Amino acid sequence: MTREVISWLGLLSMDKKGQKLLKKFGVYEYLEKLIDLDGYYDHLILLMLNSFLFSQEDLAKKMLIHWANNASPLLSRNIVEYFRLIYRSEYFFYDWCLPLLLQQASMNDKQVRAMAFDVLEEACQDEGALNLLIQKCNGDIGQDLLKQGDVFALRFMRSELGFNILYSKGVVADKLNYWFEVANYQYIQLVEQTMYNGLNLHQING
Repeated sequence: MTREVISWLGLLSMDKKGQKLLKKFGVYEYLEKLIDLDGYYDHLILLMLNSFLFSQEDLAKKMLIHWANNASPLLSRNIVEYFRLIYRSEYFFYDWCLPLLLQQASMNDKQVRAMAFDVLEEACQDEGALNLLIQKCNGDIGQDLLKQGDVFALRFMRSELGFNILYSKGVVADKLNYWFEVANYQYIQLVEQTMYNGLNLHQING
């Protein structure tokens, strides 16, 4: 029965008149409080994640933000996956989703952090989202972001703003020095070894 009630509340959240009813009877405020770090209400919130529309109503956004700020690790992982889904549905609201993802990316839970960075990397394929992410970092690309590896750092190189910041932090110079001193030789050795293996394999097969 609880599932049906939540489904009906979700349907109301998708209509302007329904949103007014939910607001009038304080439903958003009540549901917002159903959260704790131990995950006691996680099963209910997971149902609401799949039922409610969070994009149009400010109180719905406020409810989701409160959940994200006070969620158990299990619920945090599901909220991050929810952001991935709405991004892939081209329904991604960068102004409030990106700050939440950045927050999830700084959590103690390694799995939550990894998932948050994964969604951030996917979202940053869009240059507008990338520039907004840099702005949300107050113009500074944090070390946590750069620690995700070269592939993630290259996302910032695609943006003029991101490139300028990386250049000013010495990241570009460091990567160029690493290429000339180490990676260049490693690449040549890899190519030579691949060619050698290919030629030997051709002679054996011949």
